[in-house]
Amino acid sequence: METPVRQWNVHLINNIFKSDVALAIKSIPLVQGDVKDQWVWNEISSGVYSVKSGYQIACKILYHSATKLASMAQFSKPLGSFKKSASYHLPEIGSIVETSRNCKGEIIKACCGLSGLVESILHAETEAVWQAVSLAPSDLPLLNSFIHYNYNMSSGSLQIAYRQTGIMSGKWVAWAINPTSVGMVGSQALIAYKNSNGSMIVYTSPITQYQTGLLPGKLSFDVSDLSAELEKDGIIIYATLGIKGNVTSLHQVWNEGPVVDDSPKMHAVSGPNVKSMATLDLLSGEIVTPSGGDDRARMKHVHGSLNVASWGILMPIGVMVARYLKVIKPSTPLWFYMHVTCQSCAYIISVAGWVTGIILGRDSAMHGPHGKIGTALFAMGTLQVFALLLRPKPDAMCRFYWNIYHHSIGYLVIILSIANIMKGLKMLNPGEIYENAYMGGMAALATIALCLQIYKWSAESNKNSNGVHGVDD
Repeated sequence: METPVRQWNVHLINNIFKSDVALAIKSIPLVQGDVKDQWVWNEISSGVYSVKSGYQIACKILYHSATKLASMAQFSKPLGSFKKSASYHLPEIGSIVETSRNCKGEIIKACCGLSGLVESILHAETEAVWQAVSLAPSDLPLLNSFIHYNYNMSSGSLQIAYRQTGIMSGKWVAWAINPTSVGMVGSQALIAYKNSNGSMIVYTSPITQYQTGLLPGKLSFDVSDLSAELEKDGIIIYATLGIKGNVTSLHQVWNEGPVVDDSPKMHAVSGPNVKSMATLDLLSGEIVTPSGGDDRARMKHVHGSLNVASWGILMPIGVMVARYLKVIKPSTPLWFYMHVTCQSCAYIISVAGWVTGIILGRDSAMHGPHGKIGTALFAMGTLQVFALLLRPKPDAMCRFYWNIYHHSIGYLVIILSIANIMKGLKMLNPGEIYENAYMGGMAALATIALCLQIYKWSAESNKNSNGVHGVDD
């Protein structure tokens, strides 16, 4: 172009390009006047790049040119080996994507012309494209989830594309930022799911407690351009968030759960659903999982072991001793001392189990039915201890009613204990072998109890026929 007169240099163009290309170039009108060049993203009408548009272009690249991308030499090295400027050629976009990096892997200049922004290298490629080019196998560590973002620190604008794959119909997905801490309570969530009529529902929901209904509500920061798309086997949430205060990292939480009658319900309270949280470094894109996860897992196993030993083993054995041993040896108080010993040891161990449950319940969804039943069991166990201290003499008039109370609470505790232990095992998800082992142990105790019950009926029948009454506890 001849700059002073703002005309094409026809002679030069004809000498450099083929005739059809030269004709196309010369047909481009030139602006008359002093107008500065500027970057334009030609994939959307506004000309301004967005994570959503870049992500959609990347999906097209994935389905049409993944093989071509994978064969490119500049993608053959791992991310950490890039220390100089690299040039990525995306043929379908029809441009050279030039990206400058420093030794930390931070992006200084980006393909969309947003010079001066620090962007995520993942903002315009799906996870499958990255797999094809051997750069990054995944993004978020759990639940088949990926976060792609574009962050402008000066304006506090954070554009995100959150994608979760492997989602069957009848499930919701969520991605959230917790401005105050690592964890679920206090997080500001974006929720999306497919409605029964086939439309996508997407909205914001502040999480204020564990037993949340994921109700719509305003978040603690601005949210714009919120939308969601349904993929073949997943859901993508797009949004632009207003992050104030020159933030360089944030605590994120993501999850999935069932949708019943077009309403999101509680997610699972075990496995990856209670571990899906991490800190995202907005400058480097590094994902850091919270420390202490192993300690928490150990505490869960300790909690389960203590309660299985107390409520699930010692207390049923103590009940069997009181019910059957006094029939076998009615003339000695052995059954009474064994009964008290079993139940006292079970109660002491259950105190430790209850305390660990309270600690776990402060930071998880343990406030649900499992936690409530556990608290009720501990209260009934405490009442049984006081009942023992207030035990009336055998010839007291109130002894009959005391026996009814003591036996009823005792049997109720056994039933609830077994049910709550099974629920706890499902939450802990230690493996079928542990569940089967406990069920096998309970079946063995039940078989022994049945045999002893038959013996008791026989012994009482013989005593009644001889005019001898049983011993009262």
